[in-house]
Amino acid sequence: INAEYGGLGTVTMAVRLDQQVLESFKTARVFKANTGPMNSIDFSSTGELCVTSGDDQLISVYNCIDGSHDKQLPAKKYGVDLVRFSHDDKSVIHASNVEWSDDIRYLSLHDLRYLRYFKGHRKKVVSIAMSPVTDHFTSGSLDGTVRFWDLRVPQCHGLIRVKGQRPVVAYDPNGEVFAAGFGDNCIKLYDVRKYDRGPVSYTHLRAHETPEHLVCRLLLEKKKKKHQTLNHNADKHRIMSALHRK
Repeated sequence: INAEYGGLGTVTMAVRLDQQVLESFKTARVFKANTGPMNSIDFSSTGELCVTSGDDQLISVYNCIDGSHDKQLPAKKYGVDLVRFSHDDKSVIHASNVEWSDDIRYLSLHDLRYLRYFKGHRKKVVSIAMSPVTDHFTSGSLDGTVRFWDLRVPQCHGLIRVKGQRPVVAYDPNGEVFAAGFGDNCIKLYDVRKYDRGPVSYTHLRAHETPEHLVCRLLLEKKKKKHQTLNHNADKHRIMSALHRK
């Protein structure tokens, strides 16, 4: 937790999230800047900023330290969805929510200038994950491909063709492994350096656990060096061991 103390700057404290602490949480601030539903949310690597995108084609940035609405940026031309911070808090990548564009865009939040366009997907992009350690990111699309990108170049440097209809992707905190769900009742783990050789592990899910809007997040238990996947559907969360496939 980051806290501001007069004259001392920001102090970081470790707090154990036990039941008592969680029950003490309450709503501190409510923002009503958007005129339409929000479609994505992300936090900067430091946790100091939060960025959201909405169906009203607006990008909003919030300061998590003082609880203020920092800025709101229009994205009227291309629309905005799946907004993600890059490795700094001054730029984001995002997909579009307009029918005529399937590109991913790299946007400077400082001057609202697009730094790069990533073209390649032929249908709507439904999942984006930014590597936590490099300039690479991964995207999944309804065109049946998962593509790998570098922020510094506009062309993708690799892809996986999948049979699923709605792929989801996520990186582990070390950026060494990424998980992908392809709508085929299976979450697969890939080595980012050797993804073209196929998955290094996978875990099957029951049919009712892989709906159309599956969200996948990859976790890493550092002490045991065991990768886990977290999938979420409606009001249910499941943590599965990728090592033991259950």
